[in-house]
Amino acid sequence: MKLDLEEKDLLREIINFKIINRKDIEERYGFNRLKYMLIKFNEILKSIGEESIYSNKDYIYYFGNYTTKIFKLESKDKKLKITYRRELIELFLLFSNKKLSIYRIIKKMNLKEDEKNKVKRDVQKVLFKYKIKYSEYKNFENTKELFKSKGYKINKIREQFLREILSKRLGREKNNIYSENFYLENLELTLGIKNITYIKKTIFSYLDEKTIINSTKEKYEILTKFLINLKIQKSEAKKEIFFEEQMQEEYFEMIEKILKKENIKFYPKIIKELYKKVNKNLKKEKSEVENINNKIKENLLKENLTETKIELYKIEEKRQNHNNQEFIDKKIKKIYVFPDELKRTKTLVLMDVEESKVSKIFYEIQKMAGFLEIMEVCKLSEFKKSINKTEKRYGQIVIVSTSSRINDIKNLSKIPIYLLSIENLKTSMTSVKRKDYLMGKILILEDLIKEYQNLISEREASIRLIKRNKRRKERELQKKKKLLEIKSKIERMRKQKSKKAKKFKKRVDNGNFF
Repeated sequence: MKLDLEEKDLLREIINFKIINRKDIEERYGFNRLKYMLIKFNEILKSIGEESIYSNKDYIYYFGNYTTKIFKLESKDKKLKITYRRELIELFLLFSNKKLSIYRIIKKMNLKEDEKNKVKRDVQKVLFKYKIKYSEYKNFENTKELFKSKGYKINKIREQFLREILSKRLGREKNNIYSENFYLENLELTLGIKNITYIKKTIFSYLDEKTIINSTKEKYEILTKFLINLKIQKSEAKKEIFFEEQMQEEYFEMIEKILKKENIKFYPKIIKELYKKVNKNLKKEKSEVENINNKIKENLLKENLTETKIELYKIEEKRQNHNNQEFIDKKIKKIYVFPDELKRTKTLVLMDVEESKVSKIFYEIQKMAGFLEIMEVCKLSEFKKSINKTEKRYGQIVIVSTSSRINDIKNLSKIPIYLLSIENLKTSMTSVKRKDYLMGKILILEDLIKEYQNLISEREASIRLIKRNKRRKERELQKKKKLLEIKSKIERMRKQKSKKAKKFKKRVDNGNFF
């Protein structure tokens, strides 16, 4: 059974994170047929002998194992599903020099002639996204002018679209599936770039090693601008124009590798623009995360040594009425509890935000999330992307990210991962709006954690009951077996006694008594 691009991302999130909020998924993915999708997922999981996905009206959860088999099932299938087709059509629309042609799309996607109407519907759907009618598009010669007439700036649209598909499609592991390979080939052909995966790996490795640019969103913004502008400048230019003496040698080497791989003989302006950003964000001797972890250790030590109550924070909700309208008022409340009364799960927090905002965002969240026992904070970019089955240092992981999806983690353990997505947290927000936004996110996270803990408790109780019933049945079977053995022994003894009696009688009858 085939999975679409978006379906794969959702399934990967479910089996990695273990529990997700249903409403949150509908908002982030734009799905409205989750019920049928979950049935499809369970058919696939059943076919490879894995546990099913469960759901209720609020949550989707999974207690099984992570397996790569799921994403390799369609390796021989060459038929493109709807998301593949529509994303490629949108790519052709925004980046191709030629106008969209149904015939060319059919040919390019290796489709059949009788699929013409299906492709036309796809094109209409893509155009509708930008408020463009198919008839309008056919009659308009200049695509750029058409977008302008609808109030769009084509360059901005291109950048947004490319950043979104790069972060979705390059973020996850490669499975060498026809549809994924075909998608990447067309992306490279349309952009006129041969090695997108290599460029991404080279730039990201450099950013991780040499800079404090650790936010996934920020890194994909850099990659997008680099790819769009890489081949814009056509004229030959001397290296000296773009490279300065004080430029990092490592940066120069990284750029040279990319240009050589792409067989580019000139030095595009983007090289200098990117360096300016890189130079502002070079690694410092001590990172923000180190300072945070030092404070966490101090607080944990105090908590372990103290016998008095410790100070924590929690969000309190109260229903209020104003002008005959009911609303929920949220406030951060201080509470005092003894350390041994606390029932909190050891938590690892992974920060996927801009370096300059790490401390501010972390301390804002920490002040609201007293229900988390935070043991350590790491940057997502520096965290190993595979979580071992034997991981026991933490009971849960919380990812704080400005992205709406994190699809490059492979969770082989039973530890739940929670995504605290703050993509709509803007610097322009007032302090009241910012606080309200974060409180809303923290409350959703708290409910999600409580739900998973309840589900685990219920599951463990059910497993214990099943085991207890199994042991009882085994004991009953053992008793029955023993009774049968005793009966069988008695029967054998009776038969032996009967045989002896017959022999004795025979001897008496024959006069051989003595």
